[in-house]
Amino acid sequence: MAGYKPVKPYIIVNPIAGSIADLDLRLEQLRPLNASEMRVTQRAREAQNLAREAVRAGYDYIIAAGGDGTLNEVINGVATPSPATQRLCGNRATRHCK
Repeated sequence: MAGYKPVKPYIIVNPIAGSIADLDLRLEQLRPLNASEMRVTQRAREAQNLAREAVRAGYDYIIAAGGDGTLNEVINGVATPSPATQRLCGNRATRHCK
C-alpha cells in the first residue's frame, strides 16, 4: 500500500482513577488498541510528563485512560494541537464523554 503510514498510539493509564479495581483487567481491555507504548502512572503530574515525551517521540495519538485529572495532565503535557488526543471513557468519567 503506497503512502500507508502505520498509526503509533501511546496510552497513559492512571490506575487509581475512578473505580479501577483490577489494573491487570484494565490493561487487558486496552491491549486491542495495539498501542506502541502503554505506560502506567505512579505519581502526580507523571501523565503530563509522559504526554510531553510522547509528542517529542512522534506518536500519532495519545490516549488518556483515567479520570478528569489524567486527561487534564495529558492535555497540559501536549500543549500543542499536533497529536490527536482521545478520551477513553469508563467508570465515573462516562458523563464527560457525550
